[in-house]
Amino acid sequence: MFATPRTIITNFTFIASLLLSSLAQADILACFNFLKAQDYARAESEAQQLLQGGNLNRVDERYAQLCLGQAYNNMGRTQDALPAFQRVEALSQTTKELAIAYNWLGLTYDDLNDLDRAELYDQRALKAFRELGQKQNEASTLNNLAQVVERRGDSGRAIKLYREAMAMQPDAEQGITLNNIAMIHSSRKEYKEAIRLLRQAIEIDRRNGNAHDTAMKQINLGDVLCNAKQYRAAEKELLAGLNAIRLLGDKGWEASAYKALAKLAIDQKNKDEARKYYLQAVLTYREIGDEASANEIVSAGWVER
Repeated sequence: MFATPRTIITNFTFIASLLLSSLAQADILACFNFLKAQDYARAESEAQQLLQGGNLNRVDERYAQLCLGQAYNNMGRTQDALPAFQRVEALSQTTKELAIAYNWLGLTYDDLNDLDRAELYDQRALKAFRELGQKQNEASTLNNLAQVVERRGDSGRAIKLYREAMAMQPDAEQGITLNNIAMIHSSRKEYKEAIRLLRQAIEIDRRNGNAHDTAMKQINLGDVLCNAKQYRAAEKELLAGLNAIRLLGDKGWEASAYKALAKLAIDQKNKDEARKYYLQAVLTYREIGDEASANEIVSAGWVER
């Protein structure tokens, strides 16, 4: 898969809102605020200080571990995130708390390519959200499960799961699922259908006034257009997505846009342009502490250490 994060955009921002409404301590709130600001190094530091200080009750330790795990996750330190999320699970008691723990463990095991455990925890999260009657979160979990199933090579079952998710989503909430189905068609080289679905998803986001999701899907669309050798259209979408995501301050997706533009430059046999974009991607990843993604580019030989 090209480095543009396609299905990772499944929306679990609801987690922070569920938790933060009950937080009492300003320092834990600060940790989540650093996450929101994409200052992952400071979020890690805040969480570590809380945990090293001791004397945290169950609830506060759980929040601190959750913040720590998310900080590591966003820095590409998935192996470090795992024990934090395992501790979140151990500290969880209610169905709502366990649902959140299962969600993050499913995503983490997916990132670690442990697909058996990823599917196990996605299924547990799905069961919990169904018990809670939270249809939106159930649909999001179906998206995550479909991603795991797709990585197992069963794209047919993955599409069925995405369609199941769409069946419980109003039209205005189907953009992410349409994006994910489009990526399956792209992987099959069915570019015409992938482009159609992505344009449909972008139109939904624009009607919703969701500039962030619109920009992310434009970057995905640009990558698919590049695969289809529609280079002029690809550049237009990638630059539009990049400009929008810069204004919104999402460094992770900004770096992904640079990588997509580098790939486009390679396809057009412009190695100097490709190196320029790869360097920008490396610098942007390092701004948010994601050394793993930065080093992946460096290891490929496009950027000097």
